[in-house]
Amino acid sequence: MRCASDTYHFDVESGLVRQSNGAIVGEWTETNRKASGSVRARQEGDTIVAKITGPGFTADMTVATHGDDQRVEITPNGSDVTSVAMDMHRE
Repeated sequence: MRCASDTYHFDVESGLVRQSNGAIVGEWTETNRKASGSVRARQEGDTIVAKITGPGFTADMTVATHGDDQRVEITPNGSDVTSVAMDMHRE
């Protein structure tokens, strides 16, 4: 996932798997800051609810899909960034 504005940008790569009990787990890497950590998530209907952790970093993330629309919201805890939201549409 890549996100950029005039004052901030990030580039995150992740690898996630769904376990037999339905939990979604994996790892992430933010390439610009050379940070990495883990993801633990669950599915609630059309939404994935995740907790992202790393050294000195935690965030809540939701990914909601409705038809051809998807919204990603990330809310870091204790960061200078209070939230990030992205709306996407597939045509």
